[in-house]
Amino acid sequence: MLTRTGPTIHPDHHRGVSETRRGPEKDGYRAQLAVYAGGRVLPRSRRGTEMTTAFPEIRAAALAQLPADTGIDGVM
Repeated sequence: MLTRTGPTIHPDHHRGVSETRRGPEKDGYRAQLAVYAGGRVLPRSRRGTEMTTAFPEIRAAALAQLPADTGIDGVM
């Protein structure tokens, strides 16, 4: 039996690999957003890094569109 070369699988192809191991999102930043009573808005990375200075427009949009005591997770 002869050995043949099969298709190459990219190392990032595996499902379940953490974001930190495969790098940043390709279409944005994975983040969590918390809106607190009193107007406090806290966007942060999955590692807990505070991201308000990087995305100042998020605060105004969150206050205008989300009720207090709301938390969401997604990509910015």
